[in-house]
Amino acid sequence: MVDDLLQYVFSSAASSQDQAIDIIKSGLGCQPDAESGPGSARLHLGMAEVERDRSNWAAAVDSAAAASKAARAAEHESAEAVVASSQLELAAYASGTLSYLTQGSDYEALDLSQHALDIAHQSFHQHGAEQQRWAAMVEGNAMLCLVQHARGDLNAASTSADVAQALADHMDPGRASSGAHRDAAIPAALQRVGALRLAMGNYEEATSLFNRAAAGVKHALSADSARSASMRAEPSPWALRETLASACSGAGQASLGQKQWEAAEEPLSEAVSEADRVTSEKHPRTVPLLVQLGVVFARTSRVTIAEGLYRQAARMLQLDPAKGYAAAHPKVHPSVAAALAWRYAQLLAALPKRNTETEAWEGLAREIQSGENEEQSEHCLEEIYGELHSLQGKGMPGKGDICDVSTRRMLQYAP
Repeated sequence: MVDDLLQYVFSSAASSQDQAIDIIKSGLGCQPDAESGPGSARLHLGMAEVERDRSNWAAAVDSAAAASKAARAAEHESAEAVVASSQLELAAYASGTLSYLTQGSDYEALDLSQHALDIAHQSFHQHGAEQQRWAAMVEGNAMLCLVQHARGDLNAASTSADVAQALADHMDPGRASSGAHRDAAIPAALQRVGALRLAMGNYEEATSLFNRAAAGVKHALSADSARSASMRAEPSPWALRETLASACSGAGQASLGQKQWEAAEEPLSEAVSEADRVTSEKHPRTVPLLVQLGVVFARTSRVTIAEGLYRQAARMLQLDPAKGYAAAHPKVHPSVAAALAWRYAQLLAALPKRNTETEAWEGLAREIQSGENEEQSEHCLEEIYGELHSLQGKGMPGKGDICDVSTRRMLQYAP
């Protein structure tokens, strides 16, 4: 029943999220214990994803916590059940970590990701659970890498990325399988390590990891890929497609990092299309991608298209300089809103007779930036995105940033 219920939720929630929540609550009511067991854990995880989708962050964190609690409280009748409970608990920690990162609660995200990695170390010692242990260790280190990257601790993130990548590339001759099959178990981890490699300027290695992540997602989504048994915690179609959108954007962002504007357009456009397929079009998760695609059009003198993208993104976030950032619903991390406002101000500064609008969007960008956490606010807007008049060839162009769809957040390049 749980499989069928969640399949229905993930295929129809875009039309009615409230109905999706009601369906999951009904499913919980049919469980022997709504607070214990693999079925209840999976339903709470599904609820966390729906709440994340509609930017209800507190409820998403609470549902993820309920999922981890239900997984821990499960009674184990077999070694397989123990493994399944550990997988569900780790999936719940991952869900909570992503929600914390979007909110900017980075210390909570760090604590949760470190605890999840501890659990991965302590679990999956049962005979036959080698593959699950391998995947948990790869995913745990990659999630910690993402959190450290988001906090600006790139040295620690590099260490976590090295561990995750070494594990991901390790081949056990006794358990050989195709690269696509193995990567299908860890696509999000590959994408997160790729983002760190990109931040460090390793463009070729980053692109390779993004391509592996995209291929892994496609394999996992394919009809011939083995899907979940009733107790197992596999990524939902939404999570997989968010990873695919980030991975597809990878080549484009590598081109942006190297100022190869024309080469960035196709992969970034593809990424926007993939993000639109997650649940619905014009969803806030596409905004980080629209910001990057707007840079491409601005840099290639297609200012009308660039402005259209920025306006669309601003409407999706209810972002209005006249009302200030406090009036906007927090659908994305502040770094995305700041990037959008500054990039729009740069575009307006290059256009004639748009001084008033330029000043308004510049002021909004600085308002947002001043309210970010300490790790992010120490990087000024000009350092990241370039001087206000950089589109006119004035001043430094800035390092740029890296968008992440799953956290709806901008990640920084190394200094």
